[in-house]
Amino acid sequence: MLSILFLCEIFIQKLDVLKNNELFHKGRKIAINYISYRLRSEKEIYDRLYREKLFPKTIDKIINYLKENEYIDDELFTKTFVEDKLNLSNWSKKKISYELFRKGISQNLIDIYLQDLDDVEYENAYELAEKKLPLWKDRSENSYELRNRIYRYLSGRGFSYDIVKKVSEDLL
Repeated sequence: MLSILFLCEIFIQKLDVLKNNELFHKGRKIAINYISYRLRSEKEIYDRLYREKLFPKTIDKIINYLKENEYIDDELFTKTFVEDKLNLSNWSKKKISYELFRKGISQNLIDIYLQDLDDVEYENAYELAEKKLPLWKDRSENSYELRNRIYRYLSGRGFSYDIVKKVSEDLL
């Protein structure tokens, strides 16, 4: 009787190992497919796997596998994200910082990649406002109203007060 219980216990343990391996491979396949479209942060991958109802231990094993094989690199993700959003989308530092924080990037890493970008941020704000200026000039009757439109537009896009002020002074 004792040996039957012992054999059942061993069989159950082997089944658990097989199930965990199957979940690991399923999760790894999901994660690699998810990464194949663009770089992702560790948190984005964790959240995606969690939505697939994988166990946290399995998710941690998958993330460790992805890190070891250099599929995940939060530093590279941050660098690329900052460059893309500054140069292609004309985002403000504030908006970039918020989005990176939402994606699980540490504040230290965010600060490292966003320091010394005031010139680029100013250029982005200037370019955005300059595109809208002809439309606003047609609708605005005085410079106060025009300046107000610039302030609202750029502030709504996350640009700091100092940058907004400087852009509005340079444009008007």
